Amino acid sequence: MVSSRTAGDFLKDITDEAIARHIEHANGLPTLQSTMHIYPIDGAAHRVGRNDTAFSYREANFAEVIVGFSPDPTDADRLKSWVVDYWEAVHPYSAGGAYVNFMMDEGGDRIGATYRDNYDRLAQIKRTYDPDNTFHINQNIKPGAQTTGDLYIVPCRRRVRTLMPAPRAVVRSDVLHRMERATDRQSPHR
Repeated sequence: MVSSRTAGDFLKDITDEAIARHIEHANGLPTLQSTMHIYPIDGAAHRVGRNDTAFSYREANFAEVIVGFSPDPTDADRLKSWVVDYWEAVHPYSAGGAYVNFMMDEGGDRIGATYRDNYDRLAQIKRTYDPDNTFHINQNIKPGAQTTGDLYIVPCRRRVRTLMPAPRAVVRSDVLHRMERATDRQSPHR
């Protein structure tokens, strides 16, 4: 069994102050397998509006991930301490949210910060397709509160989606089944 811990952030710029914090923590690596990566975000990611998809940090230029890793499970506390201390030192220089797969158990506020104003829309989608929160592992979006009735998406031949009110009992299996059939018909790989 191995031990690992990660944390991340989106960055607009990499300042001299942030570089100094990175150097401080790099000098204190808990294991030889631990690391920090900075990935560029550019191109197509910047050509889409921040509310057009779940990913809202279109203005970010970098994604960083801090990784504590060890083949020895007894290193777990040391890894967690190093990753959390490192993240707390560099987070003030960040854009706010992070790539969700670079997160662990930061909690709901951190998930909300990652999706920003897209979170409520995602929570309503989750409420429609996973009202019992079956898919709750990792960075969970909790199902949104009911407002004026369930909304569901009806696939159409022209790939136009329409939101329609529906009785709760009808939505689950029927809509998902129809969506699967419609997607199969539209697939160019069939």
